Amino acid sequence: MKKVICSECKKECVEIEEAFHGFIINGWKCLSCGEVIFDEEVIQPILEYNKIVKDGEKLEATLSLVGNNLAIRFPKIIEKIYHLKRRKKVSFDLKPNGIVVEV
Repeated sequence: MKKVICSECKKECVEIEEAFHGFIINGWKCLSCGEVIFDEEVIQPILEYNKIVKDGEKLEATLSLVGNNLAIRFPKIIEKIYHLKRRKKVSFDLKPNGIVVEV
């Protein structure tokens, strides 16, 4: 477990799960002053995503044919946010008007 010290009051912070721009991510909170700290490496792709997607717009993915199979190519920002790598397995669920992909 990473030890984090609050930059405001210099007290040790505790690990938390916190909502950040619609994503639940790990962070640290100072119980003394309430300061919340996120790892910049984790939040940077989310901030980039929010710059791209404004006013309810949605990202688009491209369908490709690989052999006899249809493949979905996600934008690079999705790869960064979810730490996707080649050959990583994901699960999906079919809904009446869409497909839900879980990482």
